[in-house]
Amino acid sequence: MAISNTTRWIKMAALLLCIAGGIAIALGAHPATAWPANLFIDLAFWPPDNAQSINSDEARFLAAVGGGGFAGFGVMLWRAADKPTVDSNLLISGLLAWFAIDTTFSIVAGAPMNALYNVVILLIFIVPILRMASALR
Repeated sequence: MAISNTTRWIKMAALLLCIAGGIAIALGAHPATAWPANLFIDLAFWPPDNAQSINSDEARFLAAVGGGGFAGFGVMLWRAADKPTVDSNLLISGLLAWFAIDTTFSIVAGAPMNALYNVVILLIFIVPILRMASALR
């Protein structure tokens, strides 16, 4: 994959998965806009049955903070994709830290399906980042 294609791939994944996903989760901060976050929660606690929702002030607060953090992480990935000479170890370290913490504590929280989603997201980013780093050597 050429560097320009890899850059586009990383940017599109950052936009759709992290930035838009983070905003969708942050929308859970208000009951009127919480449906995307509620859908995500329902999918994480498989099977989807509408049994889970973000309906407490504490959960809404955590949706705001977590969604904002994930969107910010996506912006960082987007901006780093514009600079293919950025240290790939920096990006991979951030991705692995997110993956380890999010996956571990999703399982602890009883939402193991999120671990599967995280594997997919990790691969969507790690593979092109490694390819880009290899192409620059």
